[in-house]
Amino acid sequence: STSTSTTTMKIWKQFETTLRQKILSSLETSMRAPGVAATGNNSYNWPLSSSYLSLSSFVASWLTRRLMRQANTHSTEVAIQRLNLQPSDVVVELGAAHGAGVQQMFANRNKNDDKTSTNKGGSSRHNNSGPSRAVLVEISPDFRTDLTRVVERELPPGCAQRVEIHGEDCRRVLQSLFDEDDDDPLVDAIFGMNVVYFLSPLPAYLHECYRVLKPGTGRLVWGCKFQRLPKDSEVFVNIDPDRILQQMEEAGFVNVTREDVQVSKDQPLFNYVELKGFKPESTN
Repeated sequence: STSTSTTTMKIWKQFETTLRQKILSSLETSMRAPGVAATGNNSYNWPLSSSYLSLSSFVASWLTRRLMRQANTHSTEVAIQRLNLQPSDVVVELGAAHGAGVQQMFANRNKNDDKTSTNKGGSSRHNNSGPSRAVLVEISPDFRTDLTRVVERELPPGCAQRVEIHGEDCRRVLQSLFDEDDDDPLVDAIFGMNVVYFLSPLPAYLHECYRVLKPGTGRLVWGCKFQRLPKDSEVFVNIDPDRILQQMEEAGFVNVTREDVQVSKDQPLFNYVELKGFKPESTN
């Protein structure tokens, strides 16, 4: 509802200005890209007892996840729609968080589904179409719990078997799933919302993403909210969109673009910047 969204905006802005540093440790874990080691101070410098400090950490983690869910769900849904996934596609989502992305993947329907949703015998065909394989990478144990629940309980029947959840470093996941000697890379799209900031060194991650994408059609897409990032944190290492685009080109990506995506006129928190690049047809 509009009231809920307005309240969320107020809460988010308040936490941005008053609790950013206090929840940074939790933010590193909950929002950080898979496998990137924390570099910030993991303690909250509050003059409190250890038991209260532990409780504060738990509350901060819960609040951070809640705020991220409120702020990023609509953004991620739109980003997944823009991928235009096909039923035969293999997609990798980095930082899959609470599952908004995978829900949208399987909420999409092929344009021909309405014509072929039932056969003469009445049994369904092509219902709940989505990618043929969805690889979800999420390093946060709390978010993986949410993600597992979504996949097991909230996806349409028959879709969960096409989804796999990984909690390791995303480079290791790609290396293990798509062998270096594989002459036919399998990935059609790699996507991450609020992930690229944390990938260090970025060229190493871009190299691995490039390696596993299909030539010609394989694309890498980052969703970013640069305007809301702290400028003085060692955790957020990639906050210059022009530099990110340059590094994507240096990694071999072509047709590299930046686009401001407006998700909501009334809620600018939902809007984001899309950085996108394709693996060229010829990789020689």
